[in-house]
Amino acid sequence: MAILDLDEGTRIFLATDKGQSARVIRRFHRWLKSEGLELNQLTGAAIDRFVDRPSKKTRENYSYHVRRYLDWLHQRQLIGSGAWLPINTPRVPMVLPDPAERFLSTLKATRRPATCHSYRNALRLLHGWLSRNNNIDLSNLNREHIECWLNFLHDKGHAPESRKGYIIFARAYLRNLYEQGIVSTPSDELLRSSDFPKLPSYLPRPLPPVADDTLQCRLEASEDQLHQALLLMRRTGLRIGELQDLSYNCVQRDERGLVFLKVPLGKLHNERLVPMDKATVAIAEKLQRAGRPARTWLIETVRGLKTKQGKFRYALANISSGIELAEKLTSHRLRHTYATSLLNAGMSLTSVMKLLGHRDYKMTLRYTNITLQTVSSEYFAAMANIEKRYQVTLPAVSVTCIDPDQALADTIRWLKKRAIDNPTTKKHAQLVADRLRKIRKEISALSKA
Repeated sequence: MAILDLDEGTRIFLATDKGQSARVIRRFHRWLKSEGLELNQLTGAAIDRFVDRPSKKTRENYSYHVRRYLDWLHQRQLIGSGAWLPINTPRVPMVLPDPAERFLSTLKATRRPATCHSYRNALRLLHGWLSRNNNIDLSNLNREHIECWLNFLHDKGHAPESRKGYIIFARAYLRNLYEQGIVSTPSDELLRSSDFPKLPSYLPRPLPPVADDTLQCRLEASEDQLHQALLLMRRTGLRIGELQDLSYNCVQRDERGLVFLKVPLGKLHNERLVPMDKATVAIAEKLQRAGRPARTWLIETVRGLKTKQGKFRYALANISSGIELAEKLTSHRLRHTYATSLLNAGMSLTSVMKLLGHRDYKMTLRYTNITLQTVSSEYFAAMANIEKRYQVTLPAVSVTCIDPDQALADTIRWLKKRAIDNPTTKKHAQLVADRLRKIRKEISALSKA
């Protein structure tokens, strides 16, 4: 028997759960009244109609608050179980067939857990689609089925990079099935190279110099530990996950007195050492002094746990308030700014590649598309070298040193000699010599005037 009536239970829920949840529930009750529905008459389809909003995020919020509210009422026996799904009902994952489970078990010895998890998600997408489409058997799988599955992935709105990963994982799985004789068609015929979507090529997004200077000044002036950590991130090019995983003893020195930041295993599963200047070393040492000594993490919570990435993002959003930017400021843009500033300062591509922890030079090569300052300076320096190399240097001739009378006299003597040596041109040489004599006289008159 219910201790409260339904209306009183709703009032208590609204009084104890204020904010967005209360606004959604009030709107939900107005909608119920307009539809002529009672809470005990609710079905899953009715709730879906209410939460059907233009924005995906809004739909998820409405669904969460409504189902949480109904679950609260159900726990107090104010409404029945109905056809709606209480929020506390666990989601049952899809059970994969035995061939898929055997294939996944072979990956555990050679793949990281996150990679195995990605394989499992791809196989769930494939087998889920097969079961929903007349329960297609693996032995009957053909190219037409795979083409429909690829269209399903596209229509569902998966990003090109995600679809590429699903295709790679599914092709490896189908290759394994073909080797076992479960699938009759070779995997390369079922999934072809032409099925891979073309990935968009995004440019790095470094901060403009003015915005970068403003942000660094604000971070330096702040005493907040998270802001100091973000400044360390900007000056060392860390990823946010690497910043989160920095150990307390991350500052290391070598025999030459140089100081490095030891970056833990990150996105590409590799460690690296990043050199630090005096200002950056001071930031890292300040962070070490900020918490309890000999702790595990450089930036930890009051409970001694790793700081969540959302905390860093929230701190960055607060400190950057008022800085005008064309695009949203994300933590990864600090890494872009670090790499671009080094390339603009003349550092080689291979050195920047090592500092960023890239395994493939193509990852670093993207930054050359936007380092116009370095490209321009190198271009004009090269053009200057080319001009200097191929420039023809002519001997300097002073006009004041030329004696026109003597030059003409020498030319006339040469013509007389040519007339003697070559009879065929004798007449022509004499005519030219006569004209030069007249010119000699005119020049002599000009020099005396």
